[in-house]
Amino acid sequence: LLNLSWAHNGSNITWCLLFQFSKFENSYSLNKISLYYELPDFPGSKRASNNQSIFSVSIGSHYSCQAEQDIWLDNYSPCPVSVNLTLSQLKVQAFKQGLEPEFHGLMVQCSLDYHLDKIVPTIIGISLAVMIILALIAFIITSRRNRIGNGNSGTGSGGYQQI
Repeated sequence: LLNLSWAHNGSNITWCLLFQFSKFENSYSLNKISLYYELPDFPGSKRASNNQSIFSVSIGSHYSCQAEQDIWLDNYSPCPVSVNLTLSQLKVQAFKQGLEPEFHGLMVQCSLDYHLDKIVPTIIGISLAVMIILALIAFIITSRRNRIGNGNSGTGSGGYQQI
């Protein structure tokens, strides 16, 4: 459980954001995010949460997501407020041994970090390489046919016999 608390807009009202992790045999996941808040116009504590698994990684690994990730939190109060939590530059490792601040093990990157600007140049490069290979194969086949057609087999060009 990771609990982040702060005073809302310099007032004496405290907001609290909770991240709940679950540990399994070989992995862990962030499976619940809750926000406890109070609005000046609507007194009384309110809660919004998301009970879906955000990510799952193996024990000893850490999760990284540089892209913005929007997470809608369901509102459990009569107050008609929509709660959207935007996370970016997130790096998390739960259930690790020791108190050192470094992240260890394999980094699991979120799918949002694989943008089209990284994929498109790769696809273009692969396409160019395939076209070059096909051009070389066509050149080799053509040059062999020309050598066979102009060889010492007694035939001239066009397949006619020389007299």
